[in-house]
Amino acid sequence: MNKTRHHLAEVIAEKTLTTSDEKLLAKEIAAYLLDENDTTSLDSLVRDIMQYRANKGIVEATAVSATELSKNVIDDLVKMVKDEYPGANQVVINQKIDKDVIGGLRLDFANEHLDMSIKAKLNKFKRLTAQGKE
Repeated sequence: MNKTRHHLAEVIAEKTLTTSDEKLLAKEIAAYLLDENDTTSLDSLVRDIMQYRANKGIVEATAVSATELSKNVIDDLVKMVKDEYPGANQVVINQKIDKDVIGGLRLDFANEHLDMSIKAKLNKFKRLTAQGKE
């Protein structure tokens, strides 16, 4: 790749500030990376683009859950994200179904994760009880 990943992310993100279509964005990025023969950079590039867009007021998160989320849950997530990111002009919640999620959900942002799944809560409980036995 002739350009640095961060520079490329800025260029792509700036051109896509008016879209929230995750699939269209992914196709454009993938086409470029295929043309450059560098598909290994996709995940990093997408995170960089999401971070750039967040800095411009468009906060994106992927809600990972076992089933499709209702409109009310999505609305609650948008409100929660706006509370956490007061500078957000727009919040985009993309959904991803993962049957390995027992219950609850995980929110994946550009550079952080908020794990509200049952599995995460059980793991935390295990750690706390194991620490209490020492």
